[in-house]
Amino acid sequence: MIIRKSFFDKKILIIVPAYNEEATISNIISLIKGRYNLDVLVVDDCSQDNTRDVSQKAGAAVLSHCINCGAWCAIQTGFRYALNKGYDIAVTMDADGQHLPEYIPFIIKPLEDNDADLTIGSYTGRGSAGRKFAWSFFRIMSGLSIMDLTSGFRAYNKKTFKYLIADESLIYDYQDIGIILFMLRCGMRVKEVPVLMEPRQNGCSRIFSSWWNVLSYMIDTSFIALTKRLFRDRRHLMCSVNNFK
Repeated sequence: MIIRKSFFDKKILIIVPAYNEEATISNIISLIKGRYNLDVLVVDDCSQDNTRDVSQKAGAAVLSHCINCGAWCAIQTGFRYALNKGYDIAVTMDADGQHLPEYIPFIIKPLEDNDADLTIGSYTGRGSAGRKFAWSFFRIMSGLSIMDLTSGFRAYNKKTFKYLIADESLIYDYQDIGIILFMLRCGMRVKEVPVLMEPRQNGCSRIFSSWWNVLSYMIDTSFIALTKRLFRDRRHLMCSVNNFK
């Protein structure tokens, strides 16, 4: 069954950050547009393959970085596009095939119902030993009860866009616990929504591919989350955000 845009109450953009994902990106775009006919934006993070051309042929709008900036920077590019084009909700999905389009309405619904500002598609069944160790550590460190702290399958409302393109959000490298803590610090409501995910169709996780990478990620993320965000003055943040009005 195809769900047309009019079935949703808001104007929605699907943001897919991609780096060398020509093997999977076309199928992901086709599944999204075939099921929902929603707008899809691929942010090509200076891929060395044909990600850009394949994405355009599949029907997505494409923005390309001239240098490789990382996944979070690519997502921020998507947020700027969403804000400039008047979208109400942005959904972020990985380009490796893990995130299933059939769960898009589930993570959007709390935003449409005004029950949350940010929703996280949660699937703890996918966790490797390293990932689960990181989740447990960050839950203890932060006091958060969210189970899947590293899921990139998320939905954001327009209110969050301005915060997430402000200067204070530039220091992050990943769409993970730092962003959750940042959003809570800004007074945003965060809700976890259970979903299912598939194993990645291509490549491997750059964070959870080895215990050394896991530990490095945990150290870096802990430092950033604790020293750069938790104790910032919200008035300074609001001044930065107001620059985008």
